[in-house]
Amino acid sequence: EMIDLLKHSGIAHYSIFHDAETNILFAYLLKDSSSPTLQTVANPVVERWWKHMSDIMEVNDDLSPVQKPLTEVFYLQ
Repeated sequence: EMIDLLKHSGIAHYSIFHDAETNILFAYLLKDSSSPTLQTVANPVVERWWKHMSDIMEVNDDLSPVQKPLTEVFYLQ
């Protein structure tokens, strides 16, 4: 279900990396800008995914993943 939801939202490339030393997860994805935005709030599929992943990722009270902005230091197109 989650894969179908991601594809419907225009996400074609999605990777999640885990650093075992720090227990940090890093997700990277590419999204088609003309596709609908992935609605995560009150989406039962997304909420189940968050619950499933909550034992290995830092989460907020609603189990949504904690997100932190990153500074881009290099980009090549």
